[in-house]
Amino acid sequence: MQHKLVGIELESEPLDWKLSEFWPVYEGKRRVGHVTDAVFPPRLKNNIGYVWVPPELSKPGNALDVETP
Repeated sequence: MQHKLVGIELESEPLDWKLSEFWPVYEGKRRVGHVTDAVFPPRLKNNIGYVWVPPELSKPGNALDVETP
């Protein structure tokens, strides 16, 4: 299965650490990809990052669950 790298907004407290491993991404109970990088840019005041997902989930507005440490 091919995946696409797309941007993601993470709804959580501001991140204050760097990823040391990929975070799994789920649609319901099905694992569909992983977060490769995430940061909290103070200017945007929102956590953002990159996630690999199947093409059908790469459109804006798709809600996914991210498993964080």
